[in-house]
Amino acid sequence: MVLSVAIAVGSFAGMTQAADDVKSATVTWDNATFVATETGSAEIYANTLPSNPIRGNGFKGIFLYGNTLGSTLNVEVSGGSNIANNYNNNQVYIMGNFQAVTATSQSWSSLVVTPSNIDTILTEDYSSTNSHGSLNLILNENAKFYAVLYGGRNDLVGADTKDLADVGDSCNNSLTITLKKGAVLGATLLFGGRSGQAEGITNAEGGNTLNVSLKKGYLTDKNEIIINGAEGETDINLNFPAGGIFGAEGWQTNNNYVSLTNAIIRATSTNSRKFGIVGGRGLYNFRIYADKDSAIANNNILLIQKSKIATDKESLEAEGGKAGMSVLGGYSYGTAKNNITVIEDSEINGHVYGGLELLGIRKLKEGEERRKLNANLVSLHNAKLIGDSVIYGTATADSQTYAESKNTISAGVASSEAVDESTLKSVNRRRGIAYIAGSVQAASAYVRFIHFGQSVDVGKLEKFKSYNIVQPYYPSIGIQDPADFEKTMVPAINSVGSESNRIGQLVGGSYLYSTKGFHSSLSQQDANQSNSTNGLHNFWVASYVNLNSGIVGDGDNLNTKVTLFDNNNKVNHNYSGGDLSLLALDDGMILNNSSGDLMNDFRDAYQGRVLYLGVNNGKDYKNEPIRAVAIDFEKIQSFRHDNGQDVNAYGNTRIGIFVDGKGEDGSSTPYQKAPNEIGVPGTWENMTFCVPNFAITQGGNDVALATLGFYKYLHFDGELTGKDGVEVPYYDETKTDDKGLETIHGKVTVEGTEGGVGLKYWIESINIRGESLILYGKNENSVFAENNDNPDVYTLSAYLTGSGGITIPENSTVIIGDNRQPALATNISGSNGVPQEKIGENTFIGETLIATGATLKQGTDGALGSKQRYTRNLLLAGEKTTYELQGHEQTVGGLEVQKGALASLSDKENGATGKGGHLTVNGNATVEGNLEGNSQARLTIYRGNAVINSDNLEFHGDLELNNSTGRLENQNSLVQARAVISAISSLYFNSAQPATVSGNSSIATLAITKDATDPRSAAYIRGIQNAGEVFLSGGADKASNLNHVNVSEAYEGQEGSVIHYRGLVQGPNNSYVDVVHSKTAIGTSKVSFGDDHNKIPVSGIFKEARGEKTLKSEGIPIFVIADKGIEGNQLRLEMQPFGVVAKDNEAYKWIYSLGYNDEEQQRTWVLYNSDDKDHYEPLVPPKEEENLVLRPEAGAYVGASQSWAKMHMRLHDRFGQAYYIDPFDGEEKPAAAWVRQVGSHSHFRMAGGQSKTHSNTAVTQIGGDLLRNEFNDDWKYIGGVLAGGLYNRSDSRSWDSAKSRSDGYSLGVYGTLYTGNSPDDGFYVDSWLLFGRYDNKIWSDEISPFKFKSHGWVWSVETGYTIPIGESGTKDYNKLIWTFQPEAQLVWDGVKANSAKDSFGTKYHQLGTDNVTLRVGARLHANYMNKGLGFIEGNWIHNSKKAGVQMGTDKIYMDGGRNLGEFRMGLEGHLSRNTLGWATVGVQAGKSGYHNETAQIGIKYMF
Repeated sequence: MVLSVAIAVGSFAGMTQAADDVKSATVTWDNATFVATETGSAEIYANTLPSNPIRGNGFKGIFLYGNTLGSTLNVEVSGGSNIANNYNNNQVYIMGNFQAVTATSQSWSSLVVTPSNIDTILTEDYSSTNSHGSLNLILNENAKFYAVLYGGRNDLVGADTKDLADVGDSCNNSLTITLKKGAVLGATLLFGGRSGQAEGITNAEGGNTLNVSLKKGYLTDKNEIIINGAEGETDINLNFPAGGIFGAEGWQTNNNYVSLTNAIIRATSTNSRKFGIVGGRGLYNFRIYADKDSAIANNNILLIQKSKIATDKESLEAEGGKAGMSVLGGYSYGTAKNNITVIEDSEINGHVYGGLELLGIRKLKEGEERRKLNANLVSLHNAKLIGDSVIYGTATADSQTYAESKNTISAGVASSEAVDESTLKSVNRRRGIAYIAGSVQAASAYVRFIHFGQSVDVGKLEKFKSYNIVQPYYPSIGIQDPADFEKTMVPAINSVGSESNRIGQLVGGSYLYSTKGFHSSLSQQDANQSNSTNGLHNFWVASYVNLNSGIVGDGDNLNTKVTLFDNNNKVNHNYSGGDLSLLALDDGMILNNSSGDLMNDFRDAYQGRVLYLGVNNGKDYKNEPIRAVAIDFEKIQSFRHDNGQDVNAYGNTRIGIFVDGKGEDGSSTPYQKAPNEIGVPGTWENMTFCVPNFAITQGGNDVALATLGFYKYLHFDGELTGKDGVEVPYYDETKTDDKGLETIHGKVTVEGTEGGVGLKYWIESINIRGESLILYGKNENSVFAENNDNPDVYTLSAYLTGSGGITIPENSTVIIGDNRQPALATNISGSNGVPQEKIGENTFIGETLIATGATLKQGTDGALGSKQRYTRNLLLAGEKTTYELQGHEQTVGGLEVQKGALASLSDKENGATGKGGHLTVNGNATVEGNLEGNSQARLTIYRGNAVINSDNLEFHGDLELNNSTGRLENQNSLVQARAVISAISSLYFNSAQPATVSGNSSIATLAITKDATDPRSAAYIRGIQNAGEVFLSGGADKASNLNHVNVSEAYEGQEGSVIHYRGLVQGPNNSYVDVVHSKTAIGTSKVSFGDDHNKIPVSGIFKEARGEKTLKSEGIPIFVIADKGIEGNQLRLEMQPFGVVAKDNEAYKWIYSLGYNDEEQQRTWVLYNSDDKDHYEPLVPPKEEENLVLRPEAGAYVGASQSWAKMHMRLHDRFGQAYYIDPFDGEEKPAAAWVRQVGSHSHFRMAGGQSKTHSNTAVTQIGGDLLRNEFNDDWKYIGGVLAGGLYNRSDSRSWDSAKSRSDGYSLGVYGTLYTGNSPDDGFYVDSWLLFGRYDNKIWSDEISPFKFKSHGWVWSVETGYTIPIGESGTKDYNKLIWTFQPEAQLVWDGVKANSAKDSFGTKYHQLGTDNVTLRVGARLHANYMNKGLGFIEGNWIHNSKKAGVQMGTDKIYMDGGRNLGEFRMGLEGHLSRNTLGWATVGVQAGKSGYHNETAQIGIKYMF
């Protein structure tokens, strides 16, 4: 308000008049020179202050008078020396504006503005405005003086009328102080603004006759104090013998702003210890009423940076060590809320409050409900609170009136019932909020909510702005005004770099060092605290932690010993030995004990890592031993319940997690888990929660994303107390030694030992995104906590997912999987992982690499992947590399055991009786190293290929092949093991090693030493269970690669099983084939010497083999059973007989069958082809005693050679009912074109029916009559060209089958001489000549395909004569002309085949070349008016040569093909005027079942 007074403008003593719009003055007081200037319309007063009721007379002062609106008082000070408070002698008042009256000291009523004096009360000595004062003070280098400073001061108060409601306000004032190097400002009080207080006026004393309101005072809002010291200053630059810094003082002090930077303050008063630096001080001359509006101090901001407050020696020792300077964002006798105190890079000897509010209550009476305190915020960033200085988010206090304290009432205090501030004692409650960033030290933190890794962002903090400091996610927000949530959230910044809280640290980068420890007791701890909460307990309701999203994955340290402080009492942020291995970061899922109470187990049996956020070294700030932690959970729960603050946390502190400043799903809501309702039992799911997307880096690269698990409550060090509890001291002012004792039942550390609080965390799952995640385990240099080799710290209990793999580095031992893992939900929270099928099963799909000298032990089933998603390959790379399955089950995508490495499957602790272990490889496996396992061990290969190149003397289990192939490249690959081969699976014995007398099998020794000249090799195996295929040898076809396979225990053949043999099958004394020697054998198996026993040579028979007569009694051994067993439980072998080319006749082969010979208990299964009279097994056809059969390749060859003749033709095959002159219009037809398509099927036998052959042939021919003319009226001729193509397929079967294919082409010319209008009118002679070329291929089940070519000329001559018989029909439409036409044809066929050789070495030569075919026959025509005719035809055909083939030296001929009878029939006629068509079917037949069926169609167009 601007009072309506006339302002006199004049010049006072000591004042220098400047230009009209700028005034200045220079004065010297106590050797200090003050240069004052003013910008604006006001005038400068610089002299002894006018006498006024507040400060009496005689004080020196500088202030602006007149209209100060928009004006700034600039004062620059140089020189001076005195900074002590000598009161009148050297205290200088400097004020931006000043409203008072000139009156006798303590004439309080003179300050009251009434409607009658409003125009006269202010004289020209004072400011005409009560707000917007601005003081800018600069102390030049080494300047020193003592002052009381105000941005604006108003002593006036008004009568309680509407028009005078704001007369005492003091708002929007500014005080700026700049302290240059060496400058020192001594001060009693610094105010941004001070409003009217109505001092000395009281109703009780009858002194309020002017009706001044004594409950509601004046506004003191949006004032500011900014103090800047010199950068790098280390000496005192502010000295406070008493008093302090107040952004504002008044009944309402809202939105004020105080900022101190580089301030080095000395404070030697106990009064400053209570209220030293205050953002907004809400009081109205110390009056207090039973009303929260006794005063107001809301939304004030106090910022201290790079400063030291009362930490010098003089301050610390003053008043017996009880001096100092407390810091309060807001302080009010009524309400103080949403105040913000920010401390950065500073040290303070004094308490730090967000806000202190009395809510109109001096002290609670017994039984009264506790004050419901509002929220205020303290933000500490690299702040150190000295001595017993504590943090209060929001505090309240107990106090006495002057009447109660019996202290002398200060001047101006209006009543003996006013609060005596010297008696104020903070009440220990846990209210308000604290942010902790970087290193923060304090005796205690009395807050409700505490954030670690976060601080107020001062760069974005706007002065005078109202902020909401209460987060909506806080539990039990309580009395918070909902309107606050409409305000802008206070800007916060996340700790980064060394100040960030990182997973893997011992103590976070942002932490609280509590010099009094972490106690739940609310009992009095010093003389400045109230004893009203003695015996009560409470602690932080919630702790919120901002974590860095990065996890360093390069650590290999396994020393998890917790040493929070080093020898110099500095905090250890990291574990001794460097960054922990990832394996040591997941132990939190494994609890040492299970009592049935999970919360209790987490308190007492947790063995995982803790990220400490609060620490104490076991000593207090006096270096005396204390208990670092003393928490009584039950009393906390009771206190919360009794005070209506239940959060169902059972006395715990709830935690919430942010990652890089972001909460769940990127929101502002932290990851957290709500407490259980009372009575709900704790489970892993409701006691823990997960946070995803922590980036694991190795070598500077992101390789994985981790999901971390957290216990939902804060960790407390110490042991659980017994039923008697533990006594803990507190300050008891009623005792002479000030020491009281209270009993704690809960978590307590040993007195004098370090301890702290923090996050219980563990890596719960890892999503591997890079190529591989390196897991550093135990090595020869590893150090363990307490020198105890604890496998848990090198066991990975976390779930593994993702597309990448894992690497176990050289010489490192790692265990993956822990069967003590808790049963988590099937879907890992936030990991996007696939459902877990059971505990311990991982789902990563990359390669598992175990480097040289490393060991990977498996702790659970599925540690390397589940049965659905698993590591794509398990690689044991190099010497002394070990994989220990330890009796578990595991599926992998591939297995590679390199030379010198060991894959051990069984549980070694229990030896032969331990769990065998089951390793399933869904893919390929290669074993160059060794396998190990007891008889229960199983190595299963599924849909893959297993190659074992090593001897495995210690593998006693099973190799199971399931839809897979196994290749044993060493004779001892499974010497002590059994092979289990499923259907569609194969086992190959590919080794070619000489027999060894190793004691592994006496059977093997006997078998091999039977014939010393035996070139065959040997292989050893314990047993074979065969439902698939077993190949007994591999490599090139030579005898030394064949095997004696020695089965030391049993062979079991199951349905569908096959044993594949190979070798040189000849006679009784010159054959070498694979042999199985088994102690016992049961079941049924098929014996195979190749894929199909119809082949020749059978694929398992060496091609140089030549069959010889072999009696059964002298048969070729293939399976020797030492103990054949009892009837009904004996091995039954079955074999499809097979052929071997006969030694002396290559067109034939010996057919070998399978039988057995018994000698006592030994049974020997043998191959034979001829039987004794006393035979055991029947022989197969064709002969009963000997099995020498024709090879089917003969028929296939002849079928091909016979097909080439299908290119032959007759006149009528290309003629149709052609004519020279059209009988209808008389036109000549000088040219024509034709095409015919022929299909035929033939069947013949060879060698007396030993083989049967079927052929299917397709021929396409086209041609053109290029010449059609006449010699005369009787004789005409035709000349033309032709071309054709042929395709033939022949199938031949004897004992087995063979096939051939031919395709080729022909080119030729033809000519016809005839009488009449067409050849069917009389006599004709026809001839043609063609050249044919054909490609031929023969293949069979016995031989690989071989090819040959054929080519040659063919010539034909044909004649015939048409004889009219008569006509039938009487009408034109049914008249038929009947004719008879005898015919004869000779064809010479000169097509010949090149020589050919099959894969068995047999040479093929064509027999029956240059064959001449004679055909004699006749046709009967029925001609319908020259438009069409039908015919039937009969022929006798004779071939001059017999078709056949020479195979080696043997000649084989076709049966019944030389003389044939033929019948044909067909139709010919006009399709259009110039188009003729015909269709013919026919059949040929000969002896021995020869027959040939033909069908053809043709079209001819005449031009």
